[in-house]
Amino acid sequence: QNLNSVLCGAVGALVGAGHDAGAQVGLEVARYSVPLGGGGGSADSPAQQPLGSAASGRGAQPAAAVLGWGPLAVGQIREMRHAQPRGRLNRSPKKRWALLRNLVTELVRHERILTTLARAKELRKIADWVVTMGKQGTLFSRRRAQAVFRTDEALHKTFTVLALRYKDRVGGYTRVLRHRLNRKGDNAPMAFIEYVDRPGELRDPKPPVERLPYSKRIASAEHKGDAELAEYFKERQQEVVAATQRKVQRQKQFVVTKGKYAREDLLEEPLPFERAESAGASASAQQQ
Repeated sequence: QNLNSVLCGAVGALVGAGHDAGAQVGLEVARYSVPLGGGGGSADSPAQQPLGSAASGRGAQPAAAVLGWGPLAVGQIREMRHAQPRGRLNRSPKKRWALLRNLVTELVRHERILTTLARAKELRKIADWVVTMGKQGTLFSRRRAQAVFRTDEALHKTFTVLALRYKDRVGGYTRVLRHRLNRKGDNAPMAFIEYVDRPGELRDPKPPVERLPYSKRIASAEHKGDAELAEYFKERQQEVVAATQRKVQRQKQFVVTKGKYAREDLLEEPLPFERAESAGASASAQQQ
């Protein structure tokens, strides 16, 4: 089957280019490699005759049935597209990860950046993941996010500003908007990737979906008329909601900030480098 795939791909290239040799090779592949009906047999059987011959009894067959696209013929098998490269960004794994780390650091810093469409789609996964780590607020999640960011400022902003902003939103923290112009030079499609719910954005985001756990299962059980199953899922829903509320109360007591635990009322305090800048500005103002 692997040899058949290679031959069919080569024939497709030749036929697409309009060469007569491709059509001839396609007939040979269909004769010896791709039976269109009846399975095996002798060399004089209909499955082994060239396409379009009188012995086949079906007339000429389209080239799509031989090359692997279009409707499948009888006895033809189309291989599944497994292990296809997606999201590699034409880079090695190390260079791809270094690129995504730089992009997510700048995205958290500016909350809106312009990049290629392929990079934006891959960056969206990591950008949402770091916000999830920030909402968890544990020391372990902080160390996991620290392995991604390039700067401590981006890490601090994720665990304070972004975590508090998206406390009521479950997923969907970013969106990708295609740019109307492509990049000059290679004509690559460009796109904006940005965090939603930020101040000054051009388009209002969709409101967070307020859906309790097991709500779909409860609705399905009620639709089927199974009162016992619906009552069971309602009890499970109450247990999960109570556990989530207890977890939120524990996280409100302490929030990880700048490598140490601090109270929630201390989140508005500036960082050390911000205090140094403000002190220098005030000192220069007094001297003037």
